[in-house]
Amino acid sequence: MTIGIVSNHHDDDESKNNHADSSEDHTDVSRSFLSFVKSEHLAESMANFNEFKRLCLENNADKKELSCLSLSDFLESQTPASNYLVKRIWETIRHKKESSEYKGRKTLDTRVVIVGAGLAGLRTAIECSLMGCERVTVIEKREEFSRLNILHLWPFVIQDLRALGAKEFWSKFAIGGHDCAPIWQLQMILVKIALLLGVQVVLSTEYVSSAPSTENQFWIAKTEPPLQDPTFNVLIGAEGERSRVAEEFQFKQKVIEFSSAIGITANFEIVHCPEENKMQEGGFISYLHRDFFSKLNDENNILLENLVYYRSDTHYFVMTAAKKSLLANGVLKEDLHDNLAIVNIDNINTTALAAFVRTVSEAYGLPSQCKFVQLGGTREDVCLFDFSKKHAADDPSQIVEKEGKKIFVSLVGDAALNPFWPQGTGAGHACLSSLDAAWCIQKIREELGKQNPDDGVLKEALEEHHRAYKLMESAKCEQIKSKDCTSDPSSRYMTYSVIV
Repeated sequence: MTIGIVSNHHDDDESKNNHADSSEDHTDVSRSFLSFVKSEHLAESMANFNEFKRLCLENNADKKELSCLSLSDFLESQTPASNYLVKRIWETIRHKKESSEYKGRKTLDTRVVIVGAGLAGLRTAIECSLMGCERVTVIEKREEFSRLNILHLWPFVIQDLRALGAKEFWSKFAIGGHDCAPIWQLQMILVKIALLLGVQVVLSTEYVSSAPSTENQFWIAKTEPPLQDPTFNVLIGAEGERSRVAEEFQFKQKVIEFSSAIGITANFEIVHCPEENKMQEGGFISYLHRDFFSKLNDENNILLENLVYYRSDTHYFVMTAAKKSLLANGVLKEDLHDNLAIVNIDNINTTALAAFVRTVSEAYGLPSQCKFVQLGGTREDVCLFDFSKKHAADDPSQIVEKEGKKIFVSLVGDAALNPFWPQGTGAGHACLSSLDAAWCIQKIREELGKQNPDDGVLKEALEEHHRAYKLMESAKCEQIKSKDCTSDPSSRYMTYSVIV
């Protein structure tokens, strides 16, 4: 009897200890989750997420090979609702997963490799997870998101990102109707959402090439260093203008030449003085704002075609300057004929360039006490880029077959179509092209898993993708619907039904 009493007391103590251990585990999970959410740098965010994921999987070894959505559901089940922010994030993600567009979709063995963790690549990854792809892997050659440049956000983009939970990860998102954001901040928002949706994000990894697997129906992505599981049947090129994927699979491209001007970008620090609030955001074209541009030319010998100004974490300016004006102001050392050579750092007087940009910025209203943002603490954030031409793929996607194994290859974002920044198309095209590609994947993913896919289904999906791409190519903000948008192109493009 005594033994029984002792035994019961021991069980009670053990139960209390287990409860304490459980509470401590929950505290650790909650703490690591909040650290992940609040991370401001990519490496820090990845480290915090990996710790959060490790804690969730610690006593659940059988959960390590889950599909994207199953992993997402499991991570949610392991996260204590410790405060409003935690609850709100998972509620937003769950609401998206359970919406009519995604609810009930089967998880198929579609394995997606996305090259590039820019806006387009990450948005594509999110959509592929939501639609039920078995595994989605994003590979990125960089270790950090460092692009301070600010993008204009169309109403469609704001609604799309808000529905994914952008506001929960960055409280300033679209605050007070503000329709712009730094590229790095948008990337941070999307990479966090992607990770919570079970997407694998691999940093410091460069895509090399692809080849059919010798062991199964998939292809193998060759990377440096190698991926843990490199198999795929969907490959997305999202690595920007000089896309390795586009080059490898010989996507035909057209080159549109439309200007002999040279682009300049610059970021200035915010000093929080009254004069800053008087600066009007937006884009300005020389023939529509003749007084400003003429005065700038008459008084400073600075000839511009366009000027765009946005404010977020920095004062961001982007402009196109006539080559003769840059030569006259000593910015360019030589008048070279090759467009890339002329903007090479060896041909630029950086001191003269900084003076040129400061003159323009202060003429626009920038307070003189605003300093250039320092990159790495060593150089000012001002640079030249070639604005003489724009590249566009003839088609955004193709079915590639080798050794009897078919894969879907697509380009999104700048890899498919260079943005025209005076119209603020960058973020709009990134999101549109991502959803268009995902819609095509949704149409064909059952066929890709078959030994003998129906070529008619594949062809029809590619043709539909092409139609959407041609609309995106010429789309302006006012031609895109901003409410109730889905991956279905007809829900986004106002004229889609007319051409189908």
